[in-house]
Amino acid sequence: MRGIGAALAGLQSLGVPHWAVGLVFFLGLFAVIAQSIKGGPAARARGMIQRASVQPAPIRTQQERAALELVKDDPNGLLAIAQEAITRDSKATARLALERTLQLNARNAVARRMLAELEGRPTLRLEAELVAIRNLLDEGLDGMAKQRLARAQGLWPDEAGLEELARRLDPAGDEGAVG
Repeated sequence: MRGIGAALAGLQSLGVPHWAVGLVFFLGLFAVIAQSIKGGPAARARGMIQRASVQPAPIRTQQERAALELVKDDPNGLLAIAQEAITRDSKATARLALERTLQLNARNAVARRMLAELEGRPTLRLEAELVAIRNLLDEGLDGMAKQRLARAQGLWPDEAGLEELARRLDPAGDEGAVG
């Protein structure tokens, strides 16, 4: 109490009336409470995603949808859900949250970046894409390499480097070829 009393005495010596100090105190308290209420749904939704991750698939899906509904008009809450869903390996929920975030705010760079990472979009340069696919193959991630290769072949259909990677992914495809 000595600190509060000293602060009040100091303010009084500056000529600040007691009612003004009380008013500032209550306005500050109101701001803190309002902020905690505003952040409450996002925290509850994040908790729902965490709890849903250990549930069987039908219950998990239902709880994830309920969490999305809780923050459906709050871009920050949706980003929190997307981040938690990615952490919990629920990519479908993360994608829904990010797409809704972009509907609310199309200029949201964080949501765009998270969605691009989630979808594993190919780079704009062929050389970088070839390196990325080779790295996936070297790490034994053949499924991801096939997906990325298919997208790259859609962008650069006549690229010899992509054809070589396709042969590396499916060596049995060459044995049946007639030459």
